[in-house]
Amino acid sequence: MSSNEWPGEEIEYLEEILQEYEKYVENIGENGLAAPLLLYYRDEAQETLMDLQGRAPLESYWAQLVALDQKLQEKKENLIAEIGWNHYKTQREAKKPPKAYWWWYLDSTLKEPEKPNPVKSWWSWLRTP
Repeated sequence: MSSNEWPGEEIEYLEEILQEYEKYVENIGENGLAAPLLLYYRDEAQETLMDLQGRAPLESYWAQLVALDQKLQEKKENLIAEIGWNHYKTQREAKKPPKAYWWWYLDSTLKEPEKPNPVKSWWSWLRTP
C-alpha cells in the first residue's frame, strides 16, 4: 500500500479490536475463562495504532484507548483475580511483553492475596465442635 492510500480496512480492523477490548473491559469479573483475551486485544490495539501512525488521523482512537485503559486500571485487581494470579503471571512469562506494555504488569502494584495456611486450617477444623 502506498503512503497516499487511505488504510480503510486497517481502520475497520482497529475499530473491531477496540470494540472487543471495550467489551472485555466493561465485563471484567464476568469474562470467565476468556478473561486473558483482554490482554491480547490490548496488545493488538496498541500494535495496530502504532502501524497506522502517520497514515490516518488517530486522535479519537487513541482517546478511546486511553479512556478504556483508565477503566482497566480501576478494575485491575478484579481482572487479575478473574484470570488468577498464577495464570496471569504464566501468561506474561509466555508472552514476554516489553515493559511498555504495562497491562501485562498490573500485578506489580498490587499485593497478592495470601494463600490459606494449611496447618492453620487443619487446626481450626480440629478445634471445631
